[in-house]
Amino acid sequence: MDKICRKGRFLFAGNRKWRAYGVSYGPFVPNSHGEPFPEKEVAERDMKQMQALGLNAIRTYHVPPQWLLDLAAEHRLRFFITLAWPLRGLFLENKLRLAEIRKSIRHQISSMAQHPAIFACAIDNEMAPDLARWLGPEKVRKFLDSLILEVKTVSPDLLVTYAGYPPSEYLIPELADFVTFNIYLHDRSDFRAYLNRCHLLAGDRPLMIGEFGIDTVSEGEERQQEIIEWHLEEVTQSGASGTLLFTWTDEWFTGGHEIEDWAFGLTTRERQPKLVCDRLATYIPQSTHALVDHFSSTSYPKFSIIVCTYNGSRTLKQTLESLSTLRYPDFEVIIINDGSTDGTADILSSDSNYGVITQENQGLSVARNRGADEATGEILVYTDDDCMPDTDWLFHLADTFQSTEFAAVGGPNLSPPAAQWRQATVAAAPGVPTHVLLTDMEAEHIPGCNFAIRREALESIGGFDPIYRKAGDDVDLCWRLRDAGYQIGFNPSAMVWHHRRSTIADYLKQQHGYGEAEALLRYQHPNYFDAEGSAHWAGIIYNDHRRLNWFDAPRVYHGIFALGYFQSIYRQPERYWVQYFSSLNWLFCTLVVGLVSLWVPALVIVPFLMFLPLLISAGILMSSAKIEKPHDHWYSRMLLYALCLLQPLLRSWARYFTWLHEQRLPRQEEFTAKEQRQLPSGWQKGRVAFWAEEGQSREQYLKCVSGLLASQGWRFFADTGWSQWDFDLFASRWWHTRLRSVAEIYPENKQLIHIEIKLLIHPISWLLISPFIFILVSLGCQFPVLAVWMGVILFLMVGYLWLERYRVRKAVARVLSAAAIKEALHPMKEEI
Repeated sequence: MDKICRKGRFLFAGNRKWRAYGVSYGPFVPNSHGEPFPEKEVAERDMKQMQALGLNAIRTYHVPPQWLLDLAAEHRLRFFITLAWPLRGLFLENKLRLAEIRKSIRHQISSMAQHPAIFACAIDNEMAPDLARWLGPEKVRKFLDSLILEVKTVSPDLLVTYAGYPPSEYLIPELADFVTFNIYLHDRSDFRAYLNRCHLLAGDRPLMIGEFGIDTVSEGEERQQEIIEWHLEEVTQSGASGTLLFTWTDEWFTGGHEIEDWAFGLTTRERQPKLVCDRLATYIPQSTHALVDHFSSTSYPKFSIIVCTYNGSRTLKQTLESLSTLRYPDFEVIIINDGSTDGTADILSSDSNYGVITQENQGLSVARNRGADEATGEILVYTDDDCMPDTDWLFHLADTFQSTEFAAVGGPNLSPPAAQWRQATVAAAPGVPTHVLLTDMEAEHIPGCNFAIRREALESIGGFDPIYRKAGDDVDLCWRLRDAGYQIGFNPSAMVWHHRRSTIADYLKQQHGYGEAEALLRYQHPNYFDAEGSAHWAGIIYNDHRRLNWFDAPRVYHGIFALGYFQSIYRQPERYWVQYFSSLNWLFCTLVVGLVSLWVPALVIVPFLMFLPLLISAGILMSSAKIEKPHDHWYSRMLLYALCLLQPLLRSWARYFTWLHEQRLPRQEEFTAKEQRQLPSGWQKGRVAFWAEEGQSREQYLKCVSGLLASQGWRFFADTGWSQWDFDLFASRWWHTRLRSVAEIYPENKQLIHIEIKLLIHPISWLLISPFIFILVSLGCQFPVLAVWMGVILFLMVGYLWLERYRVRKAVARVLSAAAIKEALHPMKEEI
């Protein structure tokens, strides 16, 4: 039998995806050898029955003897073993008891770990929530991780997990190879909802259901059959790595006596099959089946997979090979070669299986729109030239589209195994594309490398915005979808492998590009950004970094007296004020204080204290990041620390200088001579007014203003219904402008329209002025001459800013006047 191993979110037997469909087995009345298992003849009959039903796994709560392991191997059954502990109590408070537990774990593993019939073990099962709360969840998780290390010391290749359950769902060890939950929910919709949650808790690891059962004494055999059938469907369709039904037989022995008042088994105590066994094999997929084969349907939507590439020859061939392995009945692949200058064209010409379109380099958004124009599918699926989708990728996307009304659906993107330590370090660095979730199923953002959207939804919002040439297109599209009333879904099993940047230079270039994209996004979606230009998400960002655990560590709802059945873990939104300490603003102020401290010794400690939050933040990110084990060395951690320091500063730098480049007054050459001359009264004070004699409405006038702003190339954002203003103008590097209006209604539908031109000083202006003020105050007493010169420079800067303020207000007033002339409005004297 091939060894079971983990690859991303799935388990594999060799090159085949493998799922465990099994039963728990025992404990039983001790046999003639004193073992908590049946006699060999009974066990052999049991395994023959299991094999006939299509089962392939057995879970035990004691280490099986050698003869039982050999018997399972003969019948191609694999064991999932739960390791037993000595009497635990308050084990973390007793060093002697801790030593006994570790010794017991090592002894149990060393007795059987190399047997081919064993595919995994659990280092514990269902720790009581009141005990976990008493000892401290974080301490318990660390101890469970230490037990995993004990197992790995004896058997490095053995898969290890911890079997949790809803009352203590938060006890997921960091080092577990896959995540296991015991779930007894008998309502299908409740089970599906909690299964989605378990997938998210599992993150980038496989999910397995460790126990699921129905008591036929209280529910009956027909109910047991019905529930287990839909349970198998839900587990398989969700992309989980299997389920272990509780239990094989009604015979059960625990606490020194047999349990006779319930019957969870698939067979009776006499090993007679219950009703559930009649059709069990038909609900278990064969190992050779893809999910789309097992869940045959005549209504699968047609997918058009669109891959846009620009100089992607390094990874493009792997992408094309992975697309050829997809198991789905109806899809096409369209490759858009966006003016590549490397060997991309040669790779595409050697493969005739896909439609290839070559165009001049016009940027990512234009390429994605071109792909949508050429596609024939009802659902458009976007991935990148450095991605490798899972074989069941399209099935999971289709399953979500068919069962929901989501306009778009995405899934996770995981980094494939790194070839060397630098690549592994870069893959662990912050700032990689990831999903942002509002609930267990609904997303606020899904990355463009794994993004599917209904054609009509994409067309209704006008496709991708061509302004985004490298990045930001997916964020803009998701926000526009949500603004238009659409919902975005997330399927954690619709996975693609996504190569991270292979070199440090490529990573830094990527982060610089993300900073530029954030600046462009702020022009169109200012309500999603703060004054510093950092995006504020309504949902939770899912990544490998537990950012600043001291401030936003997840909270656990234990229920009253720690008796809640669903003691859920709630992730906290990020504290965005912490990001300010890693911004360019804060670094600039730190440098200024450092310069001043050269003349004022009393301030020498201040710049170090100001720089300390950035150092601490980077240290927390570095320590909480996951670097692949073969490449996790002290020097890779040091490189990661440097990247954690540089990444936020680089993005902040790119944001600011994109603003400096893009925020400027457009030329106003389109105005007529009359429009150039005429300026409304009161514009210098920021208030103008126009009289509508013939019933022209304020709405009509504002639409004309919007049209003029757009035709002249102004960067602006119109009110979406949540603002206190009508237009937000990015008209200057130094000033931020907002317009709001109100109409006074007079008889015969005449109106007096008032417009306020409000100018706010830009953060960049404060960035330049505040250091001079600080230096002027700090050095004025000790160096009067220097203070005078600093005062002169400050005066000139303020004068320039005031002149720029005048120019911006005048330009805006001219637009308002031109719109009034077009709408036949008459300028009035605004009384302030």
